[in-house]
Amino acid sequence: MTAKRNNQLDEQIKKIITYRNADDEGKQQVAAKIFHNSGDITRIDSRKDFSKYNDVATTFTILCRFTGYAQQDHASGGLKGIDDPKLWKEFESFCQRYPFNRRIDTDPMFYTLSAGLDVDTYKTQYGINAKPASRTKKRNIKAQQLLADYPQPEDLSLQELTNILSKEFISSEAHKIAEDIKAKKFKAASDSFIDSYLHEEDNLEFERKTARVIRGLGLNVEMHPDPTTTFNNSNENIDVMADNGEVLILVDAKNYAKNFNLSAALRNVMANSYLAGYKGYNGMEPAYYCYVTANTSSNEANLTKINELAKKNSNLDVHGMMISASALYWLLNYCSENNIPEEERPKLFLRLFTNRSYESFVQVADVLGIDL
Repeated sequence: MTAKRNNQLDEQIKKIITYRNADDEGKQQVAAKIFHNSGDITRIDSRKDFSKYNDVATTFTILCRFTGYAQQDHASGGLKGIDDPKLWKEFESFCQRYPFNRRIDTDPMFYTLSAGLDVDTYKTQYGINAKPASRTKKRNIKAQQLLADYPQPEDLSLQELTNILSKEFISSEAHKIAEDIKAKKFKAASDSFIDSYLHEEDNLEFERKTARVIRGLGLNVEMHPDPTTTFNNSNENIDVMADNGEVLILVDAKNYAKNFNLSAALRNVMANSYLAGYKGYNGMEPAYYCYVTANTSSNEANLTKINELAKKNSNLDVHGMMISASALYWLLNYCSENNIPEEERPKLFLRLFTNRSYESFVQVADVLGIDL
């Protein structure tokens, strides 16, 4: 636990093994050294044994200290914030990537459940007259958790919902819950999908979630399809292929923790490899392409250059955009909340291909004429 960097792990593992193999006297010596070096818990009233770690508050204090972002306040016995500009800058970058979850102060029970507690045994304890969660409410919460990987579960078919819910419910109950969702007797969508989508660490899972959002926008979707012609200087297939039955839309998912820069190299891959490689795919031609980014993006001028190269080298008339995962998701959410038919959603999506970048749904709404 005291290792702060990966290259310290082996050293700490050796120390742990040494402690475990030591006799009682040797373990006491190790313990005494640890407590001596940890000034915040070496106090006159401290019991110098490892039972100290059973105390939740002390364990929390120790964990906070090891992060480097908090320090022990000996005057009050609590914690105080750091006073280091370099650490603050690093801390703020984490805050941008992992914003605070507001559910904790708007719905404590749901926050606690989404944090991993068992919904079958959890009983709400907030408020003086709080009652145990009802069976129906626990059933609905479990259904939300099962559907957490789907951006708008209400838009799935009855059979798709039943298949997903059958992982935890018996078939008859799964079908009944699916019917309730389709009848909008309770809202199956939750914050879980958007939270995991924006903070996804697995690049492949980020691509899958992107595909699900685009499918929710009424488009046909295929992951990593094989090209129709040989790529130029590229051994990878496009992440997501979408179509509306008439034209192709190539989607490159970029799960960069910080800013995604559309470089000249990436520009050439899109223009000369992806767009050229999928000509005639399923009898359709590429007409649109987009980069879905986990965060911000830059160098949108290269979108126009991609269009020019595609026209010059492959005789393709294309238009592109860069859009954040957040803006893309909230477009789908808008369509679902406003009951926009699936056959109308692709038209909204295609109107965004104006060779520009969208970092916020506010920008999307402005282009589509949506009043917020």
